[in-house]
Amino acid sequence: MLHTFFILLLIYALVVGFFALLQNRLIYFPSRRMIAPEDAGLEKVEQIQFLTSDGIRLSGWYLSPPSQAPVLLNFNGNAGNLAGRAHLMEMARQNGWGMLLFDYRGYGGSAGTPSEAGLYRDSRGALDWLRVQKAVDQSRICYYGQSLGSAVALELAAADPPAALILEAPFTSMKNLARELYPWLPVSLFLRNRFDNLESLRRVYCPKLIVHGRQDEVVPFRHGKTLFEMAPEPKQFLELNTHHNDIFENGGPPYWKALRDFVNRAAAPVNSAPAKPEDPTTK
Repeated sequence: MLHTFFILLLIYALVVGFFALLQNRLIYFPSRRMIAPEDAGLEKVEQIQFLTSDGIRLSGWYLSPPSQAPVLLNFNGNAGNLAGRAHLMEMARQNGWGMLLFDYRGYGGSAGTPSEAGLYRDSRGALDWLRVQKAVDQSRICYYGQSLGSAVALELAAADPPAALILEAPFTSMKNLARELYPWLPVSLFLRNRFDNLESLRRVYCPKLIVHGRQDEVVPFRHGKTLFEMAPEPKQFLELNTHHNDIFENGGPPYWKALRDFVNRAAAPVNSAPAKPEDPTTK
């Protein structure tokens, strides 16, 4: 009996060690496939590169806004790269906004290897590029994060507040999410990537729009709701009947109206008359 116990304990220790060593592979799913903006059907989009504070060269796409319109600084989720997010830039164009899409380190055409600290440096490098190279005032910049990107956007917002912050399918913390996914693992002991959104959110006082799908099978709906309840004012919550990866496609008119009204109210120049674009998903 004792012999069996020690064998099971050894197996468990090996499984824990496996998850501890390979945790980055369970969090980050980068794609190295890259295409030019024009190959993604995007016109007048600039292909750019910039350096982070630790010398990592990142790649991105930039859509210049008309006049003094809002600019969305986008923070992607944990899979793929910017090549699969051309629809976001087309959405920004149709709304009369600018947008910076960029790849985290280790994704797409960007150098390096992803990590929590690294992604935070990447976000700072992207913001610095916008402000220095394109002279975009902070009062016009909206941070727009999806899933894992919500954590990156939140951390940057706590340090350098934007005009507005949009979080789609956010989680309360990586530790909380990992505990739900792997309740039999001591994740608190070995998890290096913490992404503590609850802690970051307490320091964010800009206008916030939190969007979450009721049917989210990756990040349970209660995570978004908890973040909203804990967030300082001003804040807005949009509940959709969507899953984790189909908010853009299936959010419908409530999503498009909430997004458009929120950004234009928070970051559009005074006396501007924003366009009323068609729903991009109907194109």
